[in-house]
Amino acid sequence: MQANSISSVVRGREAALARVQALSGLTFALFLGVHLVNVLLAPFGPALHDAVQGSLRAAYQAPPVELVVVLGALVVHVSTGVIRARRRQHAVRNQATRWQRRLGWGLVVIVFGHTLATRGPSLVYGVWPEFAGISFSLNWLPAWFYPYYLAFGLAAAFHGGLGVLRALRLLGWRPATPGRRGAALLLGALAVLLLVALLAYGGVLFPIADPMANDYAKLYLGP
Repeated sequence: MQANSISSVVRGREAALARVQALSGLTFALFLGVHLVNVLLAPFGPALHDAVQGSLRAAYQAPPVELVVVLGALVVHVSTGVIRARRRQHAVRNQATRWQRRLGWGLVVIVFGHTLATRGPSLVYGVWPEFAGISFSLNWLPAWFYPYYLAFGLAAAFHGGLGVLRALRLLGWRPATPGRRGAALLLGALAVLLLVALLAYGGVLFPIADPMANDYAKLYLGP
């Protein structure tokens, strides 16, 4: 009787943690979603890209939103993930789930470095990367940043997309799922769109301003 009671408490705590992780993941996914949409606007030119980013930034960098929706949700999501991983006693057999979790741990490291490189300059120097900043990185170290941005975008989309579907199910919703083939097609389409966006940032699709002469580039290259 006592063993059953303890087991029930453990299951209840795990269910509560799972819900907290799901809610925090959904909250952070809002930020990721608008960020991805902004990236995919790159082929339409720097003016539209930066105008949309400026409008979005005014919302997601407002102190309450940035602290709660972005930073707070991310910290809670990662923390609950670590706690659940430490308590997990059995390996997961589902291949998609295994990949989602592996990518999640990798994304924790990448997001930390990405945040320092993008949000740090705006906080310290008042310089935002915008279209020109990404153009600089792609022209400065193309062999690194082209595959980095592509892999980062696809990993975030896979981890976040699958996480959103599972979080909604956990919270009682039953969204339609694309299936393995549908998911592969969606990722393939996203890869093409991201590559086109990167070519736009890099100045391959149309002429852009000197990527080495903007304020963001000067932070790395000097005056």
